[in-house]
Amino acid sequence: MSKQTVAQFWDNYISKTKAYGLTNVQARWIVRYAEHYLKAHKNITLS
Repeated sequence: MSKQTVAQFWDNYISKTKAYGLTNVQARWIVRYAEHYLKAHKNITLS
């Protein structure tokens, strides 16, 4: 995935979390956690 595509994925993800009542701060924390997880597990990719 290109950097732009990854950024769009996370933007869409954050938009979805708002539908579940999460705040921007909570959504950003989840994104950071997921990014760290993906860095630690190189065999897992976004799809």
